This record gives sequence, structure tokens and C-alpha cells, in this order.
Amino acid sequence: MDRALETFVAVVEHGGFTHAANALHATQPAVSQQVRLLEQYLGVQLLERTTKRVRLNRAGEVVYYYAKQILQLQRQMERTVQELSGDVAGRMTIGASYTFGECVLPHLVARFLQRYPRVEPVIEIANTQRVMACVEAGTFDLGIVEGDVVPRDGLLVEPLATDAMVVVAAVNHPLCNVRPVSVEMLAETAWLIREPGSGTRFHQDRFLEQLGIVPRRIMSLGSTQVIKEGVEAGLGITLLSACAVRRELQHGSLCVLATPGTPVLRMFSVVTRRTQFEPAVVKVFRETLREQGAAWVKQLSQVQ
Repeated sequence: MDRALETFVAVVEHGGFTHAANALHATQPAVSQQVRLLEQYLGVQLLERTTKRVRLNRAGEVVYYYAKQILQLQRQMERTVQELSGDVAGRMTIGASYTFGECVLPHLVARFLQRYPRVEPVIEIANTQRVMACVEAGTFDLGIVEGDVVPRDGLLVEPLATDAMVVVAAVNHPLCNVRPVSVEMLAETAWLIREPGSGTRFHQDRFLEQLGIVPRRIMSLGSTQVIKEGVEAGLGITLLSACAVRRELQHGSLCVLATPGTPVLRMFSVVTRRTQFEPAVVKVFRETLREQGAAWVKQLSQVQ
């Protein structure tokens, strides 16, 4: 039933069979079959299916609650057995905010796997609020988030590295040739910002508020990559991590504006659950972040 439980949890968390199949690298019929097998085994229907989505019924809510615990306990059992042999191996789920997850984490994971090739990292990129919630719920073993993190009971938050944020525009934007750019000029142009719940959005809002800027137009977009594409296309300007725009600056498609109040400094932090049991693979990866994370952020933040 392990496979059926894992498939059922994926369907619930990804909001349907198609997205779950993509996440599990399986076909949609195979996912549907596993859910049917679980329903047959339990003798009860778990999902209410419509043409657009699936929804848990009361029995499904109960099974989802216990399935999460069963799968988590199984992973802990496997890790404990592996630790008895001194082996750093097995599945590790990492949640990371967009800036760190897209720009820094791949380099760290690549180096980590060179030393520990039997580790199976599962990485999800999400905004800070979702990463925190998933670490708290046990969905992620470890999270890396950005910005000012409000402490929560049951979570450990460890500072990792300082990140520098700069205001950027398309290289052909009129403000690229202005030194310095005034607050009034910043207010007269359109701004592209992240969605609520993002650590980047928190600092974008605070930056505009501290300078007293009320942009003539604001566009909220759901990822850093989309914002960069929009800025390059001339839709407006934005405040982003220097890590996130490093390649665009090197290639000459974006420029850093000489604005007051920049660079904006914020902190990347590692988030884990408070628990007496920390799997060896998570402990070793956390130590790797502590040893190498700040150096990678500094290297990738260098604006040419």
C-alpha cells in the first residue's frame, strides 16, 4: 500500500491526477489505478471527482491525515537504519524560496551530491510562506527562505547568508542613463513585483514605503523569472536580488539603476523542525549550507 498512499497524497497536494502524474513521473491512468486500489482496499470512496478538480470527502480527509504520518514514519525508519551503517543516503525533501532555490541551491546540491551520491534530493520552489508551512507540516525536511522570518513554535530558524537587492531596468530604459535616479523618477515608472506571501514582495513593499514611492502602475507577477522577462520586455522596473539578475547583467539585457536606499540587504535563513530526531542526511546537508552557503551567495551576487 506504500505506493498507493504516496500516490493518493500526491493527488491531494497537487490538486488532481494530471499534476500528480507529472510530479511522480507516471502516467495519469497509473495514478488513477493506484487511488482506486487504495479505495478498494479501504472499501470507501476518498475523492469527489469533477471535470475540473478532485476534492477530499470526510473519509479522504482522515486517510490523508494518516497517510502523511505513515509515509513520514517510513522515511524516518529507512533513514535510521541507514544511519546505523554510517551511510548518508536516502530521500531528502528541500523547499526553497525562488531567489535561493533558482540561483544558489542548484550549485550547493551539485557539490553535495558529488560527495554523497546516494542522496535523493526532492526540491520544490515556492514562496516563503509556503516553504515555512510545509516545513512545519513535515512535508519538507528543510527549507531555505528569504527576508524577515517570524519565529514559529516548533521551528528552528538559522541565519545563512546576507543577500543584496538592487533596482534593475531594461538596458534601453531611459533611467539607465540617469545618475542618480530620483525618488520622483521612480514613482513615475511602472513597477513589477512578486505576489503576496513572497519574501521578495515583503522587501519590495518596504523599499517603496520607506522612500515614499507610490508607483503610477504596479503589476504583480508570480515568479522572479516572469518579472525578469517583463522588465527585459520594457514593462517596468523592479527590485530583485543581485543573484537573480546576475546573468542578465552580464549579458547586458538589464542595468542596475543608481537609486537611493540600495542595495537593500536581507537574510537567507535555514528552517527546520524542532525535533529530537534529525535524519543524518538533513544534518549533513544543513552543515553544508552553513559551511558553503554564504560564499556561494556572495559569489553569485557580484554585479559586474
